Amino acid sequence: MPDDPLVSIPGGSVAVEWSRPAGADDRALVLVFLHEGLGCISMWKDFPAAVAEATGCPTLVYDRLGHGKSSLSPEPSPRAADFFQTEAYEILPAVLRAADIASADVVLIGHSDGGTIALLHAGKFPVRAVITEAAHVFVDDISVAGLA
Repeated sequence: MPDDPLVSIPGGSVAVEWSRPAGADDRALVLVFLHEGLGCISMWKDFPAAVAEATGCPTLVYDRLGHGKSSLSPEPSPRAADFFQTEAYEILPAVLRAADIASADVVLIGHSDGGTIALLHAGKFPVRAVITEAAHVFVDDISVAGLA
């Protein structure tokens, strides 16, 4: 598991942050945190590190392209309709490969957009588990109005 604060993936560089509890095995289950639509690594604060200590599992948090300290997204604004699929099927697997993590050895922990990406990824690739909070599983008028 590399310790570099930036990993290269197709389309740019992604900022990553590891938390490794004392005595954690590098081959252990990895908890991967996926932030919300306007979030980044720093929005998680010390939560991933606290979870790492409580579980004994290493955690990885990353900034999606265009967020936090990652390079700008090559996507046009507004985002394409298949944004979530691109993140789940292309970007997340590239991040896992760059971090030397097998998809089958992860628990994806996603909030909002991150939860949606986690669910889509798990529908196509083997993962150990998904924990999600407020994932978007359908589009409702209240959310559309709120975003407008």
